[in-house]
Amino acid sequence: MRNLLLAILCLGALSTAASAQTKIAVVSDLHYFDPSLLVRKGSSFQKYVEGDRKLLEHSAAIVASLVDSLIEAHPDVVLVSGDMTKDGELANHKGVIEQLSRLNKRDIPVLVVAGNHDVNNPESVAFDGDREVPVPTVTSEEFKQLYEPLMMNTVVARGPELCYVAEPVEGLWVISMDASQYQYNDGREWPVTEGKLSDEEVAWIVEQTREGIRHGKTVFGLMHQGLLEHFEGEAMVFPEYVIADWQDISKQLFEAGMYVVFTGHFHAQDIVERTMYDVTKSPHNGIYDIETGSVVTYPCPYRLMTLDGNTLAIETRHVEAVKGFTPGEFRPYAKDFLTTGMRSMSKWMLMGEPFNLTEEEAATLVPLLNETFIANYRGDETMIDLSEEGLQMLVGLSECPATKPIANGIRSLWHDKSPADNNVTLIF
Repeated sequence: MRNLLLAILCLGALSTAASAQTKIAVVSDLHYFDPSLLVRKGSSFQKYVEGDRKLLEHSAAIVASLVDSLIEAHPDVVLVSGDMTKDGELANHKGVIEQLSRLNKRDIPVLVVAGNHDVNNPESVAFDGDREVPVPTVTSEEFKQLYEPLMMNTVVARGPELCYVAEPVEGLWVISMDASQYQYNDGREWPVTEGKLSDEEVAWIVEQTREGIRHGKTVFGLMHQGLLEHFEGEAMVFPEYVIADWQDISKQLFEAGMYVVFTGHFHAQDIVERTMYDVTKSPHNGIYDIETGSVVTYPCPYRLMTLDGNTLAIETRHVEAVKGFTPGEFRPYAKDFLTTGMRSMSKWMLMGEPFNLTEEEAATLVPLLNETFIANYRGDETMIDLSEEGLQMLVGLSECPATKPIANGIRSLWHDKSPADNNVTLIF
């Protein structure tokens, strides 16, 4: 009788543990820039920020504000989906770790994945007037050693490159999937942006996923580059933002039992699901790519989520108060900064492959592209919000055979794939 009673109590304890809610925060693309690396303001730094979308000069204050908010929310774990630093500078890694370690003091582990900016980066510099001065970057081994303490002894397995499995909460496995190709940066002027998982990495990730499922774990993925296309044709137009062989790899992960992957890289707030019609090994029918926008790019988002069984309730919040700005001043400033910074980026995109427009042609389309990207960064975009001027320009592009592909790409961005991007409950 006593043994039966103990067995019932143990089963009850297991049931409680399995059904307990887990609070998860996700942030991405911190691009931390330590103030010490801005030795003197001048033309070199000005040129950098004018052609960029990131609030680089304010990144340290933004990350500090973010950490304050996370401490208040007190999740069980914080996931960071890559690009911890501006360009892999050792000083920037140390600065962002100092901020994130404040979470550890509240018993909150932080799990990270390396982004394309973070390791062995040839653009690792300080700014001194009109000069860019090279400063130390980090190797992959140094990256691992630097961030290991943030994980608070939650790592249960190490894989190829910087892949690992962590169990921050009992019953939850997070697999960090290292798709950044920093090992090919030697001799380059800028780092490799494209993401790729090697055959060895894929095999290891699949096996770890199966192992987790065998032991009754919920298995999530954490990666910098996108696992899925977030709009039709993304892999063709912006191949550097979706991993190579994404169709095959996402299918393998799904069949192994991974149904949710957290990504970043594109600086957009977007969630997509790839439905698998040949469901032979699982009652689930799709895999989600939950892409989180950059916390240093308007609208400066982060996610707070509640995991309860196979239900994931997602809430989007934004960094609102930043040191150096009066109340209510930061968000309009951030939007204006993005609008200005995207002008040169939009023109550069249109003049490059696959569009190859002239500078004059590209300049006429910049306002439409800017409006489109800002809506995409915000998430839950709909063509109802497209301005009359933008709509007329889009119609004109559609009527010309030479520019119709551009129109189709812009329409694809506005026709946001389900589910909702910011606040949604997913069942996986």
